[in-house]
Amino acid sequence: MVGKKFAKYIITTLLLSLYLTVYPQSSSITVDVNKKGAQISPLQYGLFYEEIQHAGDGGLYAEMIENRSFEEFRNGVQFENQLDQGIMPTMDDPKNIKGWKLTGSGKMSLDQSEPLNRNNPTSLKVESEGAVSITSAGFLPPSQKEGIGVGLACNKDEALKLSFYARGGAEFTGELTTELIGKDGSVLAMKTISGISKNWMRYKIELLPNNTDDNARLVLKYSGKGIFWLDMVSLFPKDTFKNRSNGLRKDIAEMLKELNPSFIRFPGGCFV
Repeated sequence: MVGKKFAKYIITTLLLSLYLTVYPQSSSITVDVNKKGAQISPLQYGLFYEEIQHAGDGGLYAEMIENRSFEEFRNGVQFENQLDQGIMPTMDDPKNIKGWKLTGSGKMSLDQSEPLNRNNPTSLKVESEGAVSITSAGFLPPSQKEGIGVGLACNKDEALKLSFYARGGAEFTGELTTELIGKDGSVLAMKTISGISKNWMRYKIELLPNNTDDNARLVLKYSGKGIFWLDMVSLFPKDTFKNRSNGLRKDIAEMLKELNPSFIRFPGGCFV
């Protein structure tokens, strides 16, 4: 099966190459040798950025939640080649919901019946039979095939901005409790959101940890029977680089800035 698909890929590539040969694209480059450009030092020390091993998503980018929009490995996706090298883990397992774990009496699944918008067709559907908790612990190590992340780092009295879209279904009471749980099980911060209706709405709160923890977890709890949906669950430090909303991690970005690089190589042969 894999051999046939590979043969089809080669044939398609050759046909595309012939098409591009028959219909060449016209273009031109003009070089003005009389105009002197910027002086370039023969010795350059700079930065190389490539989106691998969570250098960007889960690194420089300040978002703390992996798979926040539930679009990674949506239902029905299959991947025959196992040479993922940590970039595309568990793509061959459509039941896996990367970065999230459910505990309690109920189940969760990926759903596209009533999307948030056309750019976010997949949401998380949670069906509770009594009491359920949905947990995220940040980003998974590249070698980890399943489960939740390695933990969320938070500092005492340094606020975190939590936002998510939610809607309720049959029997849902309209109330969710959000908790930041420490590695010892203690509650570092907690707030309750009520009034969740049957229509998609965005909810925003701030969580203020009462202690420092390098292995915390974000937990969304519901007590009672009912169905609800979540999408775009985002957790950001309030204090980002240059105080930019949806920005960069302050500690990493400031460290890179202080290196005073002559150049930055980007994207380094990766996707953007």
